[in-house]
Amino acid sequence: MDYQVRRSCVLVASALLPILAAAASAATGAGMFGFTPEQAGAQQTLESRFDAELNAGEMRGWLKTLSSEPNQWDVANDYIGVTAAALSGYCDRLDRATRVLKGS
Repeated sequence: MDYQVRRSCVLVASALLPILAAAASAATGAGMFGFTPEQAGAQQTLESRFDAELNAGEMRGWLKTLSSEPNQWDVANDYIGVTAAALSGYCDRLDRATRVLKGS
């Protein structure tokens, strides 16, 4: 088989694979990948509660903070430290929100 034919076969196979996987999942009635039906319901509830806690204004503020200066990645610029501090604060709040949602 020459290169062009092999390449075409691989392209067609890789295009069909996700379609076949989705069809098989729908045919078996599988809910969420990696979860049993009982776990899927609990996971969807947890994700819904988490999504409800997201605040568009806060996200907008974080994006403004992180994009307020040029992204200069050099030692002379304190951008890395400022960005790390901002992300650390965001991650701490996200961690607290996650623990509250999980009830721990």
